Amino acid sequence: MQTGDIRLIKDINERVILNLIREHKLISGAQLANITGMQASTIAKLLRTLQAKSLILNRGKGESTFKGGKRPFLWSLNNDVGYVIGIEFIGVDAVIDQAIGVLLDIEGNIIHSNHFINPSLEEPTDLADLAVNVVNDLLAFKNNDLSNVLGLGIGIGGIVDAKQGNILTTPAVMQQTNIPLKKMLEARFNFPVFIDNNAKAAAQGEKWLGGGRGVEDFVMAVVYSDRGVGGIGIGLVLRNELFYGTNFAAGELNRTLPPLEFELRAKHSQLADGHIVKQYLNATEKINTRILMDAAKEGDVFALDYFNRLGYKIGQILLPVVGIINPVKIIIEGEVAELRELLTTPMKEAIDREANFISSSALQIEPGSHGTLSVSIGAASIILNDIFRMPSVISNSINQYFSSKSKNRQPQQVSQISQVDD
Repeated sequence: MQTGDIRLIKDINERVILNLIREHKLISGAQLANITGMQASTIAKLLRTLQAKSLILNRGKGESTFKGGKRPFLWSLNNDVGYVIGIEFIGVDAVIDQAIGVLLDIEGNIIHSNHFINPSLEEPTDLADLAVNVVNDLLAFKNNDLSNVLGLGIGIGGIVDAKQGNILTTPAVMQQTNIPLKKMLEARFNFPVFIDNNAKAAAQGEKWLGGGRGVEDFVMAVVYSDRGVGGIGIGLVLRNELFYGTNFAAGELNRTLPPLEFELRAKHSQLADGHIVKQYLNATEKINTRILMDAAKEGDVFALDYFNRLGYKIGQILLPVVGIINPVKIIIEGEVAELRELLTTPMKEAIDREANFISSSALQIEPGSHGTLSVSIGAASIILNDIFRMPSVISNSINQYFSSKSKNRQPQQVSQISQVDD
């Protein structure tokens, strides 16, 4: 792999050009000059510098414009510059029983993912051991090694001090508080490690790679629903930034969803109404969320009723959030988000029924982009955000451009980004 010093970029103009190349995928020097207002000679110098650092690639010549002239050289990111890794720890009843990992390139493309089942970890040191195992397994996919990793992000349920990387509280590890997971992992790895709450990580993923791009205010709702677990994690993006609150507890409503096992017991007599699930009338222990989801897609009455009630309950939980922050969107993630309108329609009905008309009328509710990988991709996106983050001195002008691009408006010219040598 050809690696570059992407984390060592201090020059503002280099970062601007790198972000524009990332946004466009393929772009010419002339286009970069037009967008930024920089001189062509400055753009050429910056492109040579970024190419020498192995951060971008010359993809050859594109087509000439309608006015004719020379065919321009096109540039793209060098996806082989390094990888980012994201991991989600999933736990219930004080035991981590799953870990989901993803390996992304710097454009956010999935290179590989893995899913560890039932490691049954209870001690904080076990979390670090599991993270190391996930990382090694991901890198083995293409015979990569740790030198190619730009950073590791981890999402876990509970309250996380994202600045220090300490897990303050989590239902996933019994009787443990203030777990210094970032410190534990950075002692084992020579790359940055970030730890965050699972829903906040998923929100970062949607903001960076999904339906949250260009959306200043939105709510991320990560739903966990299966036989023994029912929960919802909430992440808030306000004014284009993740909102943590005073003690990193923003979005922690402490509300749960009924586990599937409970619902099956309460509605057992109605199983016979479903043309698919009635076969489980005497074997309800075999029903899981996936079976019900597949049945709902086939029009099974019981399954449709279950997800209609689940969606309505989720809407009721999110109702206070809608009333307080008046978001543009609610993005729903987790396995059940795959049902799309079967879940989002009753969510909207629950909110519309009690919310102020003005706050709910323009509210969009949509499934997320990453399904069961939402938290792990979001955790990896924390690293991408850290790598590509624009300096605050130019954030307003460049964010206006990216926001207009995401909303399909005509790109604005970004001028006077910083002083440059022509």
